[in-house]
Amino acid sequence: MNACARGIAPGLWVIILLTLVAPGAHASGPTDGWASFARTPSRVSVIEGCLPDLSLHAWTRATDASGLAITFHGQSGVVLSKDSVFAIGRVTPPGQGAQWRLFCFSRDSGTPGWAAPIPAPVLESWSSPCYDVRTASVYVASGSFVTCINAQTGQQRWQTPLGASVVNASPLVTDDLGHSNRLFITDFSTGGDGRLLCLNVDAFHAAQNPYQPGAIVWSAMIGSTSGNTPAYLSKREGGLGLVYVATSGDFFFGPGELLAFPADAGVTPAPAFVAPNPEGHGYYGGVCVTSPASVGQDPALYAASYHFWGGLFSSSLVRLNARTGELAWSIASNRTSTTPVPISGGYVLVSGGVSGFGSVPSITLYKDNADHAQRVWDSALDSWIDENSNGVIDPGEYLRVGGWTIQPACVIDQARRRVFVGVAPSGASAYTPCAELVAFDYTRSPSMPGFLVESVEGVGASPAIDDGTLFSIGAQGLRGMGYPATRYDVNTDGRISIDDLYAWEQGLGARDVNADGDINETDRVLLLSRLRAGEWAIGAYDG
Repeated sequence: MNACARGIAPGLWVIILLTLVAPGAHASGPTDGWASFARTPSRVSVIEGCLPDLSLHAWTRATDASGLAITFHGQSGVVLSKDSVFAIGRVTPPGQGAQWRLFCFSRDSGTPGWAAPIPAPVLESWSSPCYDVRTASVYVASGSFVTCINAQTGQQRWQTPLGASVVNASPLVTDDLGHSNRLFITDFSTGGDGRLLCLNVDAFHAAQNPYQPGAIVWSAMIGSTSGNTPAYLSKREGGLGLVYVATSGDFFFGPGELLAFPADAGVTPAPAFVAPNPEGHGYYGGVCVTSPASVGQDPALYAASYHFWGGLFSSSLVRLNARTGELAWSIASNRTSTTPVPISGGYVLVSGGVSGFGSVPSITLYKDNADHAQRVWDSALDSWIDENSNGVIDPGEYLRVGGWTIQPACVIDQARRRVFVGVAPSGASAYTPCAELVAFDYTRSPSMPGFLVESVEGVGASPAIDDGTLFSIGAQGLRGMGYPATRYDVNTDGRISIDDLYAWEQGLGARDVNADGDINETDRVLLLSRLRAGEWAIGAYDG
């Protein structure tokens, strides 16, 4: 047993098994979808619903509607509407240079739809798009612009010049501000003049919203910025009307800061709070905010830093009170530009690490005790076998998963827990597409049997998951895995309900749910699992 495993307090594994099955404030509903980076504006990349099965290859797409080869953009994530998948990439028509596009594909079949021109990303930026069902639009932050695209037709609705480039940050769109919903994005700066920009997305109204769609309502100077995706918790989820953002501080030296601003401000507001990183590190990724754990409590804000020197745990993961900015705790973590993943039961996952410079790619699980935290396991340290006895975690001696650019996604399916995450590219560049995606059971230690559940080659970028299907891009293109939602619609009435089970039992409709050519109990079990995906079950774990 290695040092990390020895450091776990006696009985902690029992506590994990007991608390992880309890309902928590971080779980989502079964139909919330995955419309933006890290799922929703709160940036908590956890969804409740059917587990996607990576062995079920629905489709892979690597060409556009004209047959041109698509080079999807490295570490950029995909997002979903009810019917479509949206992803960023480029094509090179004969005799022309590379042309950047936002591509639209059918969720069920991968059939290419429209391809909308967008400005080229700067500095290999891996920003993800954002879909908004209210405006039926997809928003892309690339180059020095925010582009709004009609989600149905692919036509550009508007494009706003920002005056500075966006690098690795993804847009946020609110949906609870009445007639005055806003888009928030950070630009890129190494000189201390980075900004959080607020753009209008709703229709002009002389009294209630005196801005045209795409107009910049305000911008706030926040310091140096890179990859600082903002977060927002809606009021219906217990949010406080604040948009949260991190900064990188002075490049290489820090400290970065966590800031909060009123989202509904009509002019540039003063921050509600400014909280420097207690360890003096800079933040090069996004933040996430969780709903209050109970009535009378405040939301919690999480962020993880990137320190350029030191070993496997040279950086920090922090939790703050999202109302006051007061520090709840800070704990050592792997360096990262990803967003932490808080999970029901009081746990937080961080994907981080680089190949070299004292670090390796890994996923770390922490126990969040509200006023302090402890490390439960680290995938590299807990799987490490020092084969050459040199005291260094060398390639091939540990389980390689995650990394500083790779955002995990968690699925809660009744009593089953899965994390889906890419494997960091092994080449010299961290920006190249992932070649593998893995699923693991985070209720087990990496040294335990059954930790690594499944893997698939050819994909791995920040996945989008909904209705038992997973979508990700990688070295082989854009792929859909699992069962498309339409396969559960046995009676073909356009919705998934108990009526589909009645039809199945009566021998009616499209009963071959898993499309394997046989109609049997496996199809019935799959249908039941989909219909009961919103329930919580306390019992033994699978595997």
